[in-house]
Amino acid sequence: MKSLIFTLAFAFTGLLASAQCTPDLTMVDSGLAYENGETPCFTENVFTGKTIFFKNFDEVTVAGVTVNVDSIRVDSIAGLPCGVSWTTNKAAQGNIFATNEIGCFQLSGTSTDGEGVYKTEMYITPWVNGGATPFPQQPASLLNNTRIIVKVVATGTSCTAVTDTVASSCYTYYTSVNDVASNLSKFNNQPNPFSNFTNIIFTAKENAVYTVKVVNMLGAVVYQEQVSAEPGVNAIRMERNGLPAGVYVYSITNGTHSVSKRMMIAE
Repeated sequence: MKSLIFTLAFAFTGLLASAQCTPDLTMVDSGLAYENGETPCFTENVFTGKTIFFKNFDEVTVAGVTVNVDSIRVDSIAGLPCGVSWTTNKAAQGNIFATNEIGCFQLSGTSTDGEGVYKTEMYITPWVNGGATPFPQQPASLLNNTRIIVKVVATGTSCTAVTDTVASSCYTYYTSVNDVASNLSKFNNQPNPFSNFTNIIFTAKENAVYTVKVVNMLGAVVYQEQVSAEPGVNAIRMERNGLPAGVYVYSITNGTHSVSKRMMIAE
């Protein structure tokens, strides 16, 4: 079944953080669905493990155009509670999954964050329509619809009793270009520092063309691209392409509002 989102199902497990999960090969349908309809729940300061089973999608919509997905690479899951990490059954293959491929994630660790609902973001690099190189922009439909929600509760507290959304203290969330004046500190790129590539993350309130620019500390433009943004969260993949290690400034503008922040390229 074609879908813009993963089929997800959660199961309790006692595996160690480094353990590899085993996919559920009986999965058929696509579409976000937690096992038994329950949000995965971690207890504060207690080691917990969760296995997430999924079936990859086969197409996505980019700026109103449907494209076939050849494969995707999972680059990161941002916003997990502090102390909780992730891996996949294909970590040794670079976390790359073919169209319609069945796989799994392993979430495990001891959360040191407080009670609350943590809405994470999964950053994905897609290859589409038989292209030899990755699609440069993560479609907003991917970023918005592959969110994993995790709860953290205190010992003895029911998971259903915790409903307040909170932010991980280990991650700085992006913000909208339109709201930059009040939310500049929340804007980000992931990863940062980076060695090979980074994803510049922002939200748009409507379809619009944005200009992304990166300059070095001498003010010279080293990267510039115009992007057709979709409503919601957008991710722009920037390759290092031989740039020397150091500090750079990136900016995003829609012609009316703009935001700038520093990024670092590591050796």
